[in-house]
Amino acid sequence: ECVSMSLQAAGILGPGGGIIEPTRDATYAVYNYMTRLWKISNHWRVAPKVVEKQSTLRGKILIVLSDTGGGHKASASSISSGIESLCSDIEVKTVDVIENYTPWFSNRLYNMFVYYPIVWGTIYKTTKKTHGLPWPLDPVKFYEPSILEGFTRCVQEEQPDLILSVHPILQSSPTACRMTKKGKQIPLITCVTDLSEAHPWWLNQHVDKLIVPTEEVKMQAMGRGVDESRIVVCGLPLRKGFWDLDLSEESRRATREGLGVEVGRPLVLLCGGGDGMGKLEHCAQSFFLNDEAEKGRWQMVVICGKNEPLRRSLEGQVQAQRDKGRSLDVRVLGFVSNMEQWMVAADVLVTKAGPGTIAEACACGLPLLIYDFLPGQEQGNVDFVVDKGIGEYEDNVRLVASRCARWLQDPALLQRFRAGACAAAKPRAAVDIARVILERLEPFLPEPTSDEETRPLTPVPVADCSTEAMFEYRSSWWTWFNPRGGVMNPSGESHIPSWWREVETPRVPSSGSSAAAGIASASRFAYADPYRACTHNKGILNGVDPVVIATGNDWRAIEAGAHAFAARDGQYRPLATWKVRGQRLEGFIELPMQVGTVGGTIKSHPTARAALEMLGVSSAAELGQVIAAVGLAQNLGALRALATEGIQRGHMSMHARSMVARVLAADTEEVRAEVYRRLVATKDVREAKVLEIREALRAEKK
Repeated sequence: ECVSMSLQAAGILGPGGGIIEPTRDATYAVYNYMTRLWKISNHWRVAPKVVEKQSTLRGKILIVLSDTGGGHKASASSISSGIESLCSDIEVKTVDVIENYTPWFSNRLYNMFVYYPIVWGTIYKTTKKTHGLPWPLDPVKFYEPSILEGFTRCVQEEQPDLILSVHPILQSSPTACRMTKKGKQIPLITCVTDLSEAHPWWLNQHVDKLIVPTEEVKMQAMGRGVDESRIVVCGLPLRKGFWDLDLSEESRRATREGLGVEVGRPLVLLCGGGDGMGKLEHCAQSFFLNDEAEKGRWQMVVICGKNEPLRRSLEGQVQAQRDKGRSLDVRVLGFVSNMEQWMVAADVLVTKAGPGTIAEACACGLPLLIYDFLPGQEQGNVDFVVDKGIGEYEDNVRLVASRCARWLQDPALLQRFRAGACAAAKPRAAVDIARVILERLEPFLPEPTSDEETRPLTPVPVADCSTEAMFEYRSSWWTWFNPRGGVMNPSGESHIPSWWREVETPRVPSSGSSAAAGIASASRFAYADPYRACTHNKGILNGVDPVVIATGNDWRAIEAGAHAFAARDGQYRPLATWKVRGQRLEGFIELPMQVGTVGGTIKSHPTARAALEMLGVSSAAELGQVIAAVGLAQNLGALRALATEGIQRGHMSMHARSMVARVLAADTEEVRAEVYRRLVATKDVREAKVLEIREALRAEKK
């Protein structure tokens, strides 16, 4: 209520509580942003919530982007359609990481900067030069930690089998290529959506595959150190409507009739991308004032995209010209979903140098007249259009209509431009990209149960050996600035910034082969994660220490040597490993063993002498082998419990057995065994419950 009163006082809310029209959009934007900040501020308190995929699907692909401009989102949608056309049992999900997982509003910043081309061009060129430099010289590294934090959170929640990035900022750091799922690294593929010039943020040397639209971008990537074997040239992904167009004259005639366009006169199409950006309004005005347009020698359609204020403005200007007696055959449209039909029907496309629009025009064999470009990534697109013979560039928007009129009077010139557009076209690029993605994903999918080898991507039943993703809290701000390998020095190995660390908890049936697979999986997890290795080795020493103490040796020296040996290669590793070889589960343990069988307290302590006699060892080396074997056996028991019934259940069982033995020490073994069995079944491990069960047994015997 207080907030409502404050908004009314500020003139944002009306007396009835409704938002006043001029401030409606701004108020919604502020509200949405504050909601985002609250959600993101809870990430450190709330563990990632895993989004489970449907059991009938074999795998999951996560497409990550930031909705800056229309091209990234459109490319993601096109690639998703391409994957669905090739494979129906793979889940594809698209997420705006910047919008949903970070506090930054890069999409809004981008939309603001593009209205000031000089500012945007300066930012683009500056970040190109500073990319890869140390933090003080590269200001973007200030944002990298929070973006990587959000990226990691997104991956933890979505649990994909493969990540596809269609935005440069999301894989600009090498650390982005280290995302893991259940201890295994997730393949990361980048699809460049800039046509002829790629910012260095796109060109990460560590990605699994780098999909580029042209040979020009491939050469740039190789110049930045990307291995040629990782680069695939496919073209820009286009919407499904552009994949199989019929460009015959009969089809063009039918399309024009369907759109209500006169067949006998040329059609000029004006657009400024999906957001209607650039100098579209000034360009349209040059056509409104052109004498050829007034004489009705051509038809014109202006598509303003999502820019509704521009659409209303141009409609008003057209009506004003008609009120003055000028005869203009002009249609002004907003956002359209059938852009491929308009391009097939048109004779000339007048547009800014957006990469998606250029690729779509090539797929339609449509000549291009470029009137504007965004400094930076679109500047090279102008040279691409001119060099490929697709069209021309006119930097003076007042002269665009005159040049277009000359084109329409020269059929040979238009035919040459159409041929150049068709030669540069790659209409099915989205399908080619999808095929590259699925080929890279295939090794990470479950093996098909069918013998039909010609269809590797077929649905299979869910395996009975499953794992559950869980997360433990871990503050990670220190890793952002870790001088030995954090974001500020990404050349070394380091943890990915994240408040939470994924902990794999194997849950498999207790059958022999499944249990063995779970034990081997837990062993691999310990090798990959030093935190799990610490618990792993602690279990081994649970078996080692009692034997060392019983034989009169120094258990502290043994533990110190074991921990030093586990970290000998710079990362803390498990002392014991387990592998499945055929039908055998093989364990291997290696640790230093500084023990003795003579001298010191060993010779004088009667318990130590008795323990050595019981073991029957004849040398210190033999004693060390026995102690290591006990540690390996203890480790096997712990991993078996972890892989089958769970550690907690095993601990409770052991606790129940110990309590029964202590409370019923004077009873027979038969009584203790029966009391233990009933106590475990009740899951109520208390001394009073032990005595209650014993009394019940005595009553039954009477």
